[in-house]
Amino acid sequence: MNEELSAEEWFEHEIFYFLKALRILELSADEQCEVMGNYNVAWEIQEDVSGPIPGMVNSPLSYFTGAQADALVRLASALKELPEEAIVVEGLPTNSREGSIAAMRHRSWEPLRIRASDVLRVLEPAIQRNAAYFTSA
Repeated sequence: MNEELSAEEWFEHEIFYFLKALRILELSADEQCEVMGNYNVAWEIQEDVSGPIPGMVNSPLSYFTGAQADALVRLASALKELPEEAIVVEGLPTNSREGSIAAMRHRSWEPLRIRASDVLRVLEPAIQRNAAYFTSA
């Protein structure tokens, strides 16, 4: 059975997986690498969190408040501004524990971990609404 998702279903799934990525961003470097399987962790987290934000905030289905949307856009911008050495550590493969952990321990990630926690708090009403969607579906 190959059912297409409705726009609302797509939007709610997008938020669900984004929140999962945001929760990973707030973890320690070691936990992030373990959860992500030590494969290109920095790039994956950067993309998994920042990638869906423009579409979610600009969607006609968006129920983010102005403050929530602003927090999301600022987070995406900060992730995109990470220095290259916070994504790829010279001389270490990105698909290894050593390369992933070295990238995720870069000092630029720590403020983003804190910001992820702050954004999750700001998003609490949206998180509850998204959870309610899946429990009623």
